[in-house]
Order: sequence, then C-alpha cells, then structure tokens
Amino acid sequence: MRPRLSAALLFLSALALLAFAAPAAPASPHASGVDGPTLTGAPPALSSTSLGGAAEQSAGAAVAPLRGTAAAALAALERRQQQLTASDPSIDQSFGFSIAISGDTAVVGALARNVGANAQQGAVYVFMRAGATWTQQQVLTASDGAAGDLFGAAVALSGDDLLIGASNGARQGPGAAYVFSRSGATWTEQQKLTASDSTDNCLFGFSVALDGDTAVVGAPAQPYDSAADAPGPGAAYVFTRSAATWSLQQELADGVSAAGVWGRFGYGLALDGDTIMISELGRTVGENASQGAVHVYARSGNAWSRRQLLVQSDGGAWDGFGGGGASIALEGDTALLGASHHQVGDNAAQGAVYVFTREGGAWRQRQELTSSDGMSDDRFGDSVALDGDAALIGASQRTPAENPGPGAAYVVRRAGGDWAQDGDALRASDGAAGDDFGLTVALCGGSALVGAYGKAIDGVAGAGAAYVFGLPSTITASANGHGTISPGGAQTVGYGATPMFAFTPDRGYRVKVVTIDGEVVSAAGSAYTFPAVVADHAIVVRFAALRNNRPSCTVSGWKPGWQDRPMRLVFAGHVGPYGIAVARTEYRLGDGAWKTGGHVTVRREGVTRVRYRAIDIDGNVGAAKSRVVRIHG
Repeated sequence: MRPRLSAALLFLSALALLAFAAPAAPASPHASGVDGPTLTGAPPALSSTSLGGAAEQSAGAAVAPLRGTAAAALAALERRQQQLTASDPSIDQSFGFSIAISGDTAVVGALARNVGANAQQGAVYVFMRAGATWTQQQVLTASDGAAGDLFGAAVALSGDDLLIGASNGARQGPGAAYVFSRSGATWTEQQKLTASDSTDNCLFGFSVALDGDTAVVGAPAQPYDSAADAPGPGAAYVFTRSAATWSLQQELADGVSAAGVWGRFGYGLALDGDTIMISELGRTVGENASQGAVHVYARSGNAWSRRQLLVQSDGGAWDGFGGGGASIALEGDTALLGASHHQVGDNAAQGAVYVFTREGGAWRQRQELTSSDGMSDDRFGDSVALDGDAALIGASQRTPAENPGPGAAYVVRRAGGDWAQDGDALRASDGAAGDDFGLTVALCGGSALVGAYGKAIDGVAGAGAAYVFGLPSTITASANGHGTISPGGAQTVGYGATPMFAFTPDRGYRVKVVTIDGEVVSAAGSAYTFPAVVADHAIVVRFAALRNNRPSCTVSGWKPGWQDRPMRLVFAGHVGPYGIAVARTEYRLGDGAWKTGGHVTVRREGVTRVRYRAIDIDGNVGAAKSRVVRIHG
C-alpha cells in the first residue's frame, strides 16, 4: 500500500505502536515507582466472551452472547448507511482520522488537509442531520493556522462546544487545542489552549476530551528531549471554564519512562464528570513490555488525584492496552478499554476490548470481548465508543475473504449486565484495501459514525471518508390507565422510520396529554406519528375524564313537612352521560362525615338536612343534592 502520511503524521499514528523499542529491563508497575491500587484481573465467573460466538473456556463459566429471536429481529431491520466526505477532497488529507457525534451534529477531522499554501495545516468538517440525512454545514480551521499543524488530530464534542487538537504545532512545535462554540448554526473559535511548559514535539493536542466546563488535552511525548531526540513519558492537562474563559487547572503526569521506552502517557483520554481515564499504552507490566495500562483520576473540589491503575487480566507484551486516542470510552460507571494488538488464541493482534465497571468506588474488570469472526491482525479494539447500553468497536484491519482489508465495526449491547454482539459487523458498502475503516468510531443514539481516513474518493487517494450507520431504535409506549396506546410496550423500529401510535380512551375519557421523553407534544386527534426516528424514545399518553360525566343520585321515601315518625330514605345512583358504572352512594347528616350506604333512617327530632351523592367506578363524584327532614318531638 502506498504511504499516505507524512513523516510527522506517521509519528502520531497509533499504527506505529510496534515500531518503538522494547524496554531494556522489564519491571513491575510497583517496582517502577507506581503507587496506588493496581487492578490486575477479573473474577473467574466473568470470562472472556467472543462476540456473536461461543465464549472462551479459559476461565470459569461463559457469558452467553445475545442470540435467538431478539437478535435476529434486530439484524433483520435495515441499517441505513450514508457516506460523508469533504466537499473539497484532496489527496492524502486523511478525512476521518478523528470523529465525534452528538445529537444532530457530527464532526470529522482531516488533519493533513492543505489550507491555502499551508501543507497539512488541517481542517475539521461539521455535518448536521435533518430528518435522517446528513449534510455538510461548515469547515473549521484555526485562526493562526500554519503548515504542519495537523489541526484535527483529535476532536471532542459536548453540546455547543467543540475541542480540536492540533498536535504538531507548525511542524514539530509543542501543539495546541482550540475551543469552538456554536451560536445558532455557526461555529466560531473561542480560545486557543496551550501549556506553558510544553516542549516542541510533545504532541500536545494528540488526544482531547470535553465534558461541559472541563477539557483535557493529552501530550504523550511531554517533555520531549530535543538534544537526545527522545520523547518524554507524557502528560495530560486539565482545563476548566469560568464564564467564557478557559484556564489550566492541573497537569497530570504519572507516566513511567526508562531508557529506550516511550510510555506515551496521554495517548488516549476519556472524561465523564469528575472522572478521567488516561492511557499509557507503552507501559511495561510485569514481564510484558508495552502491555499498556490506564490511569484513573477523580476530582474532589478543584483537585484531581490518581485513584487506580488498570491493566487487563490476561495481558501480553505489546498489547497496547488503552490503545490509541480512540481506544477508551467512559460513561458513568462503565468503561470500555481496547487492546488492539492482544493475541487471541493463535491469532496475533486480533485484538480485544475489556469492560470495566465501577463498584463501591473501585473499578474492576467485568468482561473481555473479542469478535466472533476474529483473525490475526484484525486490530479489534482500535477504537471504542459507548452510549448507554450500546457500544461500537472498530477493527480497522479486519479482512473478510471477499474484500481484503477494508476494516469493520461491531455493535454490542448490554443485557443483564453482560455485553454481546448485535447483528453482523458494520462494513462500508464500497470498502477497499487501505481504507482503515474503523480506526475511529463514535456513537450517539441510533447513529454510528465510523471513520475511514485512507479511503480514496473519486480517484483522490487518501482523501478519506466517514460513514453514518442508522441503527434500530426502541420506542417504549405506555398509558396511565383509562385507555390504551397501540402498539404498546417496547417496539423496535428501523432508522429513519415514522411509526404511528394510536390512542383509545375508555368510555367517558379523552386524551389529555402526550409526552415524548418527558416533553409535551402536540398530538392531533387519536394518534401520534414520529418524525424520522434516529434514537430511542418513550411515548406516554395520559387520559382524563370528560366534563359533565359525573353520575347522579336520587332519593325515595322523602316526605315534605313535619312528620310524626322516623323517615327512611333510599338512595339510587345513576350513570353519567358516558355510562360509567356507579360504585356507591354516600350520604351525610347535617355537618357529619360522608358515609357509604344505600339508605338511612332519620330519627332525630327537629330539622335535619340530608345530603346524598353517587360516585362511579373511576372515582368521578356526582353533584351532591339535599333534602330537609322534619320530625316532631
């Protein structure tokens, strides 16, 4: 395959993992000066799981993958595919090297894009979804861009904010990260982030993460020793926003460095709330050179501290656990960590992904995932993305016999705490050798985004592409009683479908309100039709009684005027206009409490006011009526 990247870009690429020297002398994490708890394994009952196939039997009971009717039904639904390309493709621009998706917004980095006369300055393309179709909205470049910046080496998207890494900083400079914000439909540059102590060639901006008012930027070669031409162990920088200004909060630098070893702390990042995960894929673990490890940090107040060092239970040399910039995904108490060079059976570099969960404040390995159709050099785990109970895993070198080398991505879902493959692997309809489809992935709702930065477009070699796959979604439908919604329960629908839900109120009731995901919507008449469905939803219909539907009550046995003996009154309830059955009648003597009963005998001498009413089976209370009973003394 012809080389597509410059020497500077090759220096960045995760594909160069095996090109670095092994350590002179292996050492355990603690012997290397690592403090804090180290997670080394999983309980035997949580064994490796081959996605879509039988679980490996090397450790304990197998976790069964999703199979049967549910999986078949999901696989049968159409997975819609759309190719995204730059409006102005150029040779070797590497569109798709970095990607992110959130809601109706997708961003794709083309880090080697020439901008004017500046070779490999880089650019980022913004796409918006209308219905189920994506279109290019804007092309972003740095205001101070220069040749060799590699703007777009990494991207992170959070609401109306976008963080973009430019890791080569004007050809082997220190690098930078840029914050863009959206107002209306337009993105504008807000601030350039740098570190005062960053050195040339430190790769500041190679990895980025963003969540609300917190941003993290990786510099996996910090501090670079220019005299010795040697990268440092790496660092990551945490920035926070106050008002509209970002400032450095803390530098994290817990990587280990030794002669001939590049630890690459900060090569991959994930951020969720007050938790950061940082990969050090070159770390030696026990006797295993470059097995890799992932550092876990937690924030208390304004300070971050390292809490754990994670390694996989069956790690081997050169696994690259935690992998490249796209091999860590974190959401809540779940993390997916890729090890794309892990050997599975006899398959070298088939790759694996490890599921870690946080329990009682500590992270533990729960499951190991491998592809059901895995082969040597697939690189399963090159990239991972996580969204609720769904995940996406890239295998950029997956080689099906019918189409060598286009790559693949696997959808996995969680059910009952365990993960299993959902349907066949995703592949580009026009895949070809050298595409590197799956080197980057992103996932949001029913939309899976897969990068293929090596894709040739209209004869333009290395222009790159990204593919959006529309996955099936689940709509959960329910009613609050007094009527039905049809279809009810959980309904699986295809991407872009427009399903209709019909409402049937009970007699005497009407549709009061319809909510979608808790938000009130306008529902015309007796049904609601979804616009193009691209994510999971919950629809709830609430019914209310029609006005003037109350039951009535009559009385017999009453006589006017003064009487010489007790008077027995008998009450009869009658249905309202919509025929809802009467449940009971009630009466009240004077200022006393309401009592249930069909009759009462008034014996008290003097004047007694008797009130009576009916109540139907739905709790509708009829208007109270009254009669005055007069008994002589």
